[in-house]
Amino acid sequence: MSQEGGDRKPTRPADALEGALLSMDQTSRRNEHMLDLVGPVEVAAMFGVHAVTVDRWRRDGILPPPDATLRRGPVWRKTTITGWAKATGREIKDGA
Repeated sequence: MSQEGGDRKPTRPADALEGALLSMDQTSRRNEHMLDLVGPVEVAAMFGVHAVTVDRWRRDGILPPPDATLRRGPVWRKTTITGWAKATGREIKDGA
């Protein structure tokens, strides 16, 4: 008995479920990176300063370059900012 589409093997339900779960896991990891982005307001909250201060730090080259720039402005991965804080001896406020 010949199958349309060549020598494809029938998919078992367990294989289909495993594939769907792997796909969901990859999507979840991508979304985690999106949640990891912080803009000037969030960076300001992390250090207990005003967003204007963060803008000045950026303009003066104190902050690392943004990881991306969106229509609403620069964004950094939270890990970029925490790494910069550690390297420069800056303290991140609790809960940020």
